[in-house]
Amino acid sequence: MRPTSTTMLSLLPSLLISSCASAPSVRRAFDAPPERVREAVLSALAGYEDVRDEGGVIATGWGPETDGAPQGLFIGNDYRVRVRHRVELRDSAVSVASVVERRAPGGLRANRWERADGGGRPEAALLDAIAARLERKRP
Repeated sequence: MRPTSTTMLSLLPSLLISSCASAPSVRRAFDAPPERVREAVLSALAGYEDVRDEGGVIATGWGPETDGAPQGLFIGNDYRVRVRHRVELRDSAVSVASVVERRAPGGLRANRWERADGGGRPEAALLDAIAARLERKRP
C-alpha cells in the first residue's frame, strides 16, 4: 500500500506538534529551604537577560553568546551558541528545561539561529551552579 497525499496531509499536524514539543527537563532536589533555593536559582541566572519570576516558574531570555564547536580548518571559526532556560520550583526541587541554538560563524548561515541538541549539558551546568551557590551560603 502506497501512502497517498491525503494520508501524508493527515499526519502533518501531529508532526508539527511533536516538533514543537519542549526539551525534556532535568530535576534535582536540594537540602535547603525553598526560599534559599529560589535565591540561588536567581543568582545563577544573573547573566541572562529578561529573567521572569512567575511564582513557581522562572523563565529567561537568551543568555550571553558563547563559542561552540569549531567549524572547518580555521582557528577561531567557531559556531556561536546561546541558551535560554525554564526553571520550575517545587519546594526544594528544581526542574530545568533548556533550549539551545547555534549559528555558523560566517557565510549565509551566519544570519540565522538554528536549534541544536544540548545533550543535557546546559541543564546540568545550571543545576551545578545552583548547588555551588547553596554550598557557599550554608551556615
